[in-house]
Amino acid sequence: MNAEFSLTITHNVIIADRSESGMIAVASILETCPTLDKQVGAWQVSSDRFFLFVGEHESRHIDSLTAKDIDHLLADVLRTLLLVKLKPPARAEVDVFCQEPDNQTIYDRIDQLLVATALEAGNPSAGLPLAENPRTRERQQPKTTPPSLSRADRERAIRYLCRMWMEIMRAQPMATHQTGFAGFESWLRANGFSHYLVTEGDRYLDREAEAWFGDELIRMRRTKG
Repeated sequence: MNAEFSLTITHNVIIADRSESGMIAVASILETCPTLDKQVGAWQVSSDRFFLFVGEHESRHIDSLTAKDIDHLLADVLRTLLLVKLKPPARAEVDVFCQEPDNQTIYDRIDQLLVATALEAGNPSAGLPLAENPRTRERQQPKTTPPSLSRADRERAIRYLCRMWMEIMRAQPMATHQTGFAGFESWLRANGFSHYLVTEGDRYLDREAEAWFGDELIRMRRTKG
C-alpha cells in the first residue's frame, strides 16, 4: 500500500482472496500493518475466502473484514462497507487482488455501490434522465448553494457522480454532445446536482470540476483496463 495518502482519499480498502495475487497482497498488508497478524492468521485457518483491509487516513485506524464467498462479499460486506461505514463525505480508494472473473465482478459491484452513494450525497429524490439538449448558453449560477459544501466535499461528489453518469452512459445510447463534460454538466443540472459546480466562498462556478471529471474518467478506464 502506498504510504503517501492523497488529500482527497479518506480510506484505503484492499480486497484479497486466496489466489496468488491475493496472498501476495495479504503478505504486503502484514508487512505494512503487523498489528493485523492475529486477524490475518485467523482468516488463513478459516474457510472464509476474502480478506478486506480498511485503513483510515486521518486517525490511522486499521481494521479488517472477511467474507465467506463471492455472494457474501457482493451482497453483504461491500454493501455495508461502502453504503454505511464509508458513506460520503468519506471517499475510499479500493484495490482488488482476486482471481478472474471475480476480480472484475467485484470492481463492477463497487461501481454500482458508488453510484448509490452519489445519489445519497446529492439529491436522493432526483431521477436519472439524461438532459436531451446540448449546452447552448453560458453556465448559469444556481440560485442556492448549501453553505456546508467544502472544496473536498464537492470533489468527492463530482467523482462519485462521474461514476454514476458513466453507468447511465453504458445503459443507453448518447449523442456526441453528451459524451464529454458539457453532457455531464447538463445531466448534473437536470438531476438536481448543480450545486456541486459552485465554489464555497464566492459562489462562482468551479472550473476545477471539469478537471476532476477528466481525472476520474482516466482513473476508471485504467481500473477497468
